[in-house]
Amino acid sequence: MWQEISLGFNIKYLLTKYHRIMEPTKKNKPNTLVVILFSLIVLMVVIYFILVTFFPAVFSTLNTGDLQPVPANK
Repeated sequence: MWQEISLGFNIKYLLTKYHRIMEPTKKNKPNTLVVILFSLIVLMVVIYFILVTFFPAVFSTLNTGDLQPVPANK
């Protein structure tokens, strides 16, 4: 009889512990500075693609990194 009471108590105890562990918490909230920096990077990429779409002449003069032959006298 004591084993049955002990087993029932242990099951209830484990279930309450399980429910406490599974409850959502706000401990994993990222830092505000990290959120701001990440959103600024995303915003800069979006603005870049908008500028390239509507003003391609601005970016046509940029160096694309094309390879050039090395002169023989160097």
